Amino acid sequence: MKSKKIKDILIPRFLTLLSGVFLLVRSFHYANILPARIDESLFLYKGYLFAEGVYQPFEPYGLWTNKNPLSFLIPGWFELIFGAGLRTGRVLSIVLGLLTVLALWIITKKFTNDWLALFAVAVIALNPFYAWTFSQFISQSLAAVLLAWMLVFTLGKDKPIGQIIVGTLLAVLLVQVRQNMLPVIPFLILYIYWENGKKAGNTSLIVGLVSFIVLTAIYWPDIIRNYLAVIPGFLQSFAIKTINMPDSTLVVSNVSSPIERLASFTQGLRTHFPEILGAFIASIWIFLPANQKKSSYKRVLFLTVLFLVLFLAHLWASVFKNFCVYCFANYLAFFGILGAVLLAFCLYQAKEKISSFWVVSGILFLIIVCTCVGLSIFQNTGHILMDLKVPRIKNLSFQPGATELWTMLSNKFGFTFDDLEIMIPVAFGLLSGLLFWGISALIQRFRKNGISFLFTAVLVFTILGSAFTFPLNEQQYGGALQSCSGDSISSYEAIGEYLDSQIDPGSKVWWWGLSGQIVLSYIDDIQIYPPQLNYMFNYILGGTSDRLYELGYWNEDLAQEWLSEADYLIVENTTFSGDVVKWIDAELFEELPHTISINQCSTADYFRIFRRK
Repeated sequence: MKSKKIKDILIPRFLTLLSGVFLLVRSFHYANILPARIDESLFLYKGYLFAEGVYQPFEPYGLWTNKNPLSFLIPGWFELIFGAGLRTGRVLSIVLGLLTVLALWIITKKFTNDWLALFAVAVIALNPFYAWTFSQFISQSLAAVLLAWMLVFTLGKDKPIGQIIVGTLLAVLLVQVRQNMLPVIPFLILYIYWENGKKAGNTSLIVGLVSFIVLTAIYWPDIIRNYLAVIPGFLQSFAIKTINMPDSTLVVSNVSSPIERLASFTQGLRTHFPEILGAFIASIWIFLPANQKKSSYKRVLFLTVLFLVLFLAHLWASVFKNFCVYCFANYLAFFGILGAVLLAFCLYQAKEKISSFWVVSGILFLIIVCTCVGLSIFQNTGHILMDLKVPRIKNLSFQPGATELWTMLSNKFGFTFDDLEIMIPVAFGLLSGLLFWGISALIQRFRKNGISFLFTAVLVFTILGSAFTFPLNEQQYGGALQSCSGDSISSYEAIGEYLDSQIDPGSKVWWWGLSGQIVLSYIDDIQIYPPQLNYMFNYILGGTSDRLYELGYWNEDLAQEWLSEADYLIVENTTFSGDVVKWIDAELFEELPHTISINQCSTADYFRIFRRK
């Protein structure tokens, strides 16, 4: 009995704790080396300005509030307590990440066992992408923790009314953080009706409607702008009549090629490989007749449908639109934990017989996903495969020396470099999938516990696929910075201190930069031109300048008007090109010594300062 307790409880719990510690250490490591992204800078700096009362969300002639207010206000409130800047935001985000995996463990432990709870936690905590996500304050951190704890309070039968209320409020707060999570509220309420009955459902409906209406009414009607991308089409025409929208064209709109869109899609599959497999096996599990009579069926169906709806919505918003094609992998982080939960739930009940149709279809899907993973690396890591040294062969005999794999294939079959740049990684992914399938078949042959071959394959593909994809994620999201010495947080603080020493209190500051807005939070008593913070993402071609400014947008006329008023200019060096070079008149402004670089890997990544003469 004692040995069973050690094996079934103590060992997996100890390994779960180690997984959490690993996530903590890696997140702090990333936090120290990663430069600030535009999203992180804006959530923190705008949030601080909102929390201080300098501006209000959706205020005319104020900050562009393109995300729902709580995504800014929550970090802003923390900055009021612990100090403005990158350090506070990143520590907060790391804490949110740990709370997310804690909730994930609670959920899966309750409905499965300690080993599967460990498995669910590990596929998140050991994935470098999630450490990268939780090491920066971006809204994915907030969304994930709210979603995870919403599930803790609402998932399962016979939930106390108090927990139903808390879970529903968390769902509403989740949507008030990110409008793209709007489907969570109706699906949760429907699930509560179905799982817990009319009384619980009515409570959830009333709490959800009242809290959502109250929080939305605070910023009515301007907040409706944020829901245009997620509400049904027939409601959009009504919303547009209710609110003000610019009638001109955003500069950042661009058209991506089909291969770029496909690359974004496959990167999402690779980055979230275990979660995708969890949603996949759940999509089959819910159609097995034997499972439809189980007590777990309702919660698995709820989570599966919610995952698929959010997956398709975010696929459309990224890959099939032009605003942020390569955001797909980042978007999946809002709800990726659902896939980890589903993976544990379905593997826990994996002894049902599955028809040959589902088995064959499932294996084909798994191999296709592996092939897509191969395609996802064709632009970067795939070059390592292309440059592999292989023996020289001529007339079916080996020749002295070696050559690159791509050169051999090019000479043999006449393929171009561009052809092989895609073909070799795809072939590698396909062969990996076939290898995983072979290993699954071998394991299944010696298993005697009655688990279906498809479930065995999913388990094998998840473990081996994670071992394959996680290093690729590491390379993509942090590999280029691993060799950099120094502390990026301290660098930003030093840059902010230097800027504060150079800029007089009360000065008007003109900003031009993509991702370093966080440095402004270290400068005391300055006046900014709010729309500039979003760089070109709210920059409009044409339009009526005053109307654009009122709605949080800007154009060239406003840029030059503000330039004529400004006392100081701060320009991110990497964006110092094109129009801005022509706009800054050397007869009117003198350039001060620039700041230090953010990190040693990019010595050109610093800020230029111009002072009016």
